[in-house]
Amino acid sequence: VPHDRPTGPDEAPHWTTGRKFGVGTPADHEADRPVPVWFTLTEGALTEARFPRIDVMNVRTFDFLVADPETGYTIRTFDETSHVTTTETVERTTEPTVDDALAFTQTIRETGDGHGHQWTLTVEYAVDTKGNAILADVEFEGGREYDVYALVDTTITNVGTNDRGDRVGDDGGYHLLARNDDAAERDPGKLVY
Repeated sequence: VPHDRPTGPDEAPHWTTGRKFGVGTPADHEADRPVPVWFTLTEGALTEARFPRIDVMNVRTFDFLVADPETGYTIRTFDETSHVTTTETVERTTEPTVDDALAFTQTIRETGDGHGHQWTLTVEYAVDTKGNAILADVEFEGGREYDVYALVDTTITNVGTNDRGDRVGDDGGYHLLARNDDAAERDPGKLVY
């Protein structure tokens, strides 16, 4: 959704939770050119996507926002506070998709908040070995009409400050891009400033 706030959050970036339920990368380390993509998964989010080296994180979190504009209901699939309470009605699971690959399925389910909200969002994550990318196959089922948004918190070149996200393209053909203008001025041998 376009907005007028070009600077993003006011808070400085910080690490995600250490609670990981999956790690993804192709098992091609003996290849002449192994695929340089890694990621981790926590409850309700893909975290710490890394490319082109394992020590360079480019995405802090990738998760979803589910909204019912008629009632004002909104919830993120990733509870960054990790404060699950007895009133929490969202279940989050991460399971291996197959036995012979580092591919995972996340299922996030609103079990019923007492106001008629029930839905299931399923995401299957895998690495595209030909495109050096992480693929997310998303499916959403709800008992009513919801708006579902993909959210990404970038951390270009492992720093996370001064990152910008841009939406480019036309209706039906949008692409999301991230950039950090400071990165062009950095010494390539130095990871953190």
